[in-house]
Amino acid sequence: LAAMPDYTPRLGTLEFPVDLIVGEHDGKFRGLAEGMLEGLPAGRLLVVPDAGHNVALEDPAALADCFRRD
Repeated sequence: LAAMPDYTPRLGTLEFPVDLIVGEHDGKFRGLAEGMLEGLPAGRLLVVPDAGHNVALEDPAALADCFRRD
């Protein structure tokens, strides 16, 4: 992650819905996602309860539910 360019300033150019999915107990990436929302015109934050950093392994059913939301 440290070697990746920062594309945050370009988030406002995205004209389609963007879901940011984080675990409830992943403070670092939840904070990053909350900051990204400020620049996403059609963004929303989905927080998976009782999950940490690896939502896909910790609660795959909850992750699947996130993909089914409209």
